[in-house]
Amino acid sequence: MKVPSDHCYYLPHDSEQWEFLYFTIYGNMAATLFEKIQTTAGPIIQLPLHAPPIQFIIETLEKIENIGIHHGYESSARAYTFVMKCLEYLEYGQRVGTGHDSPINKAIRYIEKYYYEDLSLDDVVAVTQLSKYYFTRQFNSAMKVTPIQYLTQIRIRVSVQLLITSELSVAEIATRVGFRSSNYFSKVFKKVIGVTPGSYRKNNKVMPVDKLFID
Repeated sequence: MKVPSDHCYYLPHDSEQWEFLYFTIYGNMAATLFEKIQTTAGPIIQLPLHAPPIQFIIETLEKIENIGIHHGYESSARAYTFVMKCLEYLEYGQRVGTGHDSPINKAIRYIEKYYYEDLSLDDVVAVTQLSKYYFTRQFNSAMKVTPIQYLTQIRIRVSVQLLITSELSVAEIATRVGFRSSNYFSKVFKKVIGVTPGSYRKNNKVMPVDKLFID
């Protein structure tokens, strides 16, 4: 919600208290993305506890408590990633069905956990126990991208965070996110984001919202 705004909080019928987990985000880009979220889902959004945006808030708060966030670039990257996860979940995540252990959800969790390894389509399919043909069609129908394209999205998203928040070389980042060649990583990064990893790090520009949704 926008702050300040004309809103009111109510206690749940079965509870006399509530717990707040939230990010405060500001700026023109934040306002643009907020409008996109409201257009997609309306002013009130209900997310299950296991939804990626909620889990990302919990993960971030745990990191702040344990080791802290040490500069503005990292906090900006965290805030932007949270909004991206909201948009991604609202536009794609809800389409995979409510079953947390559905084959598509299993594949998504597997990709998000092991994206940095040398994953193949066969590796992902094995987790679902479906035929490759059927799984690929189901995944593409639910997510509007192929499993390998989704894997690429995850790798590029993590690489963006590393470019902003770390001093690792481009070659080291390529290895960390699962690319066997730094040249290939740079080629894929430029295709998705529009600039090379080195240029992105040098200019510190915020990536456009649509750049991570690969055609």
